[in-house]
Amino acid sequence: MFNIQEHVAFNRNRAQCPNCLADGKHDFNLVLLKSGAYKCHRGCTTDQIREALGHPKEQTSDRIIPTALAKQPKTVTHTQEQIDQYRHDLINRSKHAINYLKERGFTADMANRYQLGVAERRVRNGKTYEKHWCIAIPYQISEGVYMCKYRVAPWLADRPEKLQKWSQDTNLQSRFHFTKQDGNEKLFIVAGDWDAMTLAEIAITENQPFDICTNTTGEGNIPDDLSPLERYKEIYIFYDLDKAGDEGSQKIAQTIGDRTKICTVPHPQQPKEGYDSSDAIASGYKFEDFIEATKTAIAPNKPKNDVRDRLITTQELLDRAPDFVEFLVHDLITSNELQIIAAPPRAGKSLLSLGLVESVASGKEFLGRPTQQGDVIYVNCEDGDSKLKERVLAQGWDPNIPVHWLTEFNLSEWDKLLEVCEDIKPKLLVIDTLTSVRSDDTDENSSKVANLLKPLKQAAKRLNMAVILVHHTKKLNVQSLSEVDVFDTMRGSGVIRSESRGAIVLAEVANTETRRNEWRLIAENGSYGKQDLLVVLDANTLSWKCLSNWTPNCSESQEAQALAFFDKVGSASIQQVSENTSIPAKSAYTVVTRLVQRGMLTKQGTRQNAVYIRAIQHIQQFNSLLNSPNPNSASDAAPNSTKDKNIFSTDTQVLKTVDVTAENMPMPQSVELEAQTLTQQPIPNSTSNSTQFNKPRSVKSKQLKVGDRVRIKAGGLSGKIGTVDKVTEVGKGKAKIVNAVVSSDQFGMPQTIPVNHLEFF
Repeated sequence: MFNIQEHVAFNRNRAQCPNCLADGKHDFNLVLLKSGAYKCHRGCTTDQIREALGHPKEQTSDRIIPTALAKQPKTVTHTQEQIDQYRHDLINRSKHAINYLKERGFTADMANRYQLGVAERRVRNGKTYEKHWCIAIPYQISEGVYMCKYRVAPWLADRPEKLQKWSQDTNLQSRFHFTKQDGNEKLFIVAGDWDAMTLAEIAITENQPFDICTNTTGEGNIPDDLSPLERYKEIYIFYDLDKAGDEGSQKIAQTIGDRTKICTVPHPQQPKEGYDSSDAIASGYKFEDFIEATKTAIAPNKPKNDVRDRLITTQELLDRAPDFVEFLVHDLITSNELQIIAAPPRAGKSLLSLGLVESVASGKEFLGRPTQQGDVIYVNCEDGDSKLKERVLAQGWDPNIPVHWLTEFNLSEWDKLLEVCEDIKPKLLVIDTLTSVRSDDTDENSSKVANLLKPLKQAAKRLNMAVILVHHTKKLNVQSLSEVDVFDTMRGSGVIRSESRGAIVLAEVANTETRRNEWRLIAENGSYGKQDLLVVLDANTLSWKCLSNWTPNCSESQEAQALAFFDKVGSASIQQVSENTSIPAKSAYTVVTRLVQRGMLTKQGTRQNAVYIRAIQHIQQFNSLLNSPNPNSASDAAPNSTKDKNIFSTDTQVLKTVDVTAENMPMPQSVELEAQTLTQQPIPNSTSNSTQFNKPRSVKSKQLKVGDRVRIKAGGLSGKIGTVDKVTEVGKGKAKIVNAVVSSDQFGMPQTIPVNHLEFF
C-alpha cells in the first residue's frame, strides 16, 4: 500500500509537492490529512504526485514517466567548513542575530557548543520569495555532513504576517537531535530546538544525569530510526501544553514503548496555549522542577488526568489566595462573582440595575455604599430605546460615562460576548433579564439551568468582573418578612440561588404601624451577612434611595487604630495595615474603604496592590512646598497684567514638584517607630498654614451631608463621635432648626442632634 510519508517529509502536516517542484514551484502546497490521505492545494492530482515520486498508480507499456517528473527534489547539505563559517559570521558580524540570542540567554559559548550560525536564505513571503538572514541550527547527518533548520530574521520588528518563521533544508528527515549526550541512562525529549538547547545548558551547568534531545521535524512526526534511543532505560517526554503536544507525546510514547512516560511541563496557574520548556525556564522553573514532574508522569495509552494537575498544596492555596474579598459595591456586591437582582414584575428592578450601572461607571455611591469605578456592559433586552432614554435622563446620567449597551442578545452568543468582555475589561456586566436572553425551553427549576450559569461564573472569576443577572420573583405582599424567605420567591430559586454568590431582592412589605406598604431591599452575599434595608423609589429621578442604616461590619475602635497608623506612616497597603495593627485583613479592607468614602484617605492603584494615603499628608506636603524657596526665581516677579492669575494652573512650577506616590512615601515596618508630630484634625477648607489648621471646624447646615463624621460638642453625649445618616429641618424662617440623625456604636440607637451642637471630626 502506498504511504506518502515514506517518500515525503512533512513538517506539521505540510510539505513541498513533488509535482509542483518539477514545475519550479517551491510553495508548501502538499497537505497531509488526518485520514492519511494527501492533497495539493495547487491542484496536482494524486496520480501526478505519485508519478513525480517514481511510484505511479498503475504501469502500462504505453505509459512513459517523464524523467523530470521522476526526479526527487535535490537534497541540500552543508560541510563542516560551511557550518564553521556560519558560526563565525554570527559571533563576529551579525549584531541583530547575536543580540536576539543574548536577549534569550544565549551566550557566545552556547553558540559555539550548539554550532549556531547565520546564513542568507531564500524564504517564502506569501506567494513570493525573498532573501533574508536567518539563524541556522545545524543537525549532523553523518561525519562532516550537516542539514539545517532556519529561524527566519526573528529580530524584524515589522515582520510581514505571511513571512515564514521557520525554514529548513530540502529533504530534512525526521530524526533525533541531541543537545546533551553524556552516556546517561535517562533521557528528556522536548519539543523544539530552543527548548532542547536551554534545558541542556542547565543540565550541563548542574551536571545533571540526563541526556536531552528533540525531534528535528516537530511533535507530530516519528523518526524512522529509533536506534539512538535503544540505550536509555527511562525516557520522559516534555511536549508543549496544547493539543498538538498532547497528541504528539502519546504518539511517540506509544512508538517507543514501556520505557517512556509523558510528563507535564512545569507551569503556573492558567498557562498560555502552547506553553513549553523554554517558557518554563524563562518563568523561573529549575531543572529540579522538571525532575519533580517525572514523579507524576503517566504511561502511554493512559489518558492525562487533568484533576491531578489541578491539585495544589495548602501552602500553594495560601500563597495564591488574596487576603480579603474585594467588593464592587461595598458590603453588597463582590467584584468577581455571579449575583442576582430579583423583584416582582414592574417593581423597579431595572431602575435599580440602571442606578447600579451609573454608580459604577461614574464611581459614585450606590445606596450609600462606595463603589469601584470602571467600564460597564449593560445587556438590556426588555426595554425599548425610548424608555431607556427616559430613565437615563431622569436619573441624570453623564452621557460620557463608560457604559456599553447591548439591546439584542441571546445566551447562545455567550462566547462572542465573552470576547468583547476580554477586550473592554469591564468591572460590571449586567444581563437584564435572564428570561429575555434565554432561547431554550428548559424549566427554571431544572438542573440544566445550572449549565447556563456556570460559564458566567467562570468568566466573572477569570476576568475579575461582577456579573449581575436581573431576574423575576413571584408577587410578594406580606405582613412580616418572618412569614417567608424572600430568596425562595425567585423563580427557579433552588438552582439559581445555589449557582450565584449572592442575591438582592426587592420586596413589598405591609407596615402595621403606618398601615402602608413599604419597599424593602434584602441582600445576601455568601458569608458576608445579610442586609435588610428600607428603600423608596423617587418618582422624579426614577432612582431607588436607601432610608435605613447599614449593618456595620467594623467598629469605631478599628477605624481609630487605622487612622493612628496612617498618621504615623502616611501611606500603606491593606496588608501593611493588617500586619501592623490588630485588625484582620478582611476587616482592614472594610475600615479603609469607609475612610476613603469619608475623604480621610485617598486611594492609589487598583485591586490587591492598591496603596492608601492619609489625606492630611497631601496638604502638609503642599504647604511645605509653598513655604520652600522657589527654584525658579524669575517666576517670583510680579506680572505686568493686573488680571488675577489661577495659582492652580497646570503650569505652576510649585505644583509640578508634588509627588505623593507610594514609592516616595517610605513604609515603616512597624508602628513602634517614633511618632510623627501630626494632628488628627480634619482638613480645613483654606490652604492657610496658620495655627487655626488644628482647630475643629464648626458645622454649618449648608455644609453637612450624609456620611460626614462628626463629634457632639454639647449635651449628654458630648465628646461622642458618629456618622450623619440623615439631615432634617423643623420649622420655617427664623424658627427653622436643622437637625442631624447621627449613628454610632458609642451610644447605641441613632440620635437626633441639632447641627449647632456638632463639629466635624
